[in-house]
Amino acid sequence: MMEPILKRMTRWQTIKDAFERVRREDPGRRAALLAEICASDEELRAEVESPLRSLDEASDFLEQPAVEYLGWTATRSSGASVPSGRPWRCSII
Repeated sequence: MMEPILKRMTRWQTIKDAFERVRREDPGRRAALLAEICASDEELRAEVESPLRSLDEASDFLEQPAVEYLGWTATRSSGASVPSGRPWRCSII
């Protein structure tokens, strides 16, 4: 009964180690390193690529303030934000 658990733990550690190694690599070299580490283990490659894609997609998260993303401008005197082209005012409390 313990053998399957140990195999899963070992597999998880292999995935984690591969991910960490590839993550620390220069983005231009990641694909080559991933191919080297995973060789013919397509399942390992998929397990490592998935969080890498998420990491890459989230890398610019909050780089742009939400107010700018929404096209709002903040006024200094009142602290209120005004949506561009909209007739009402919103206040952040």
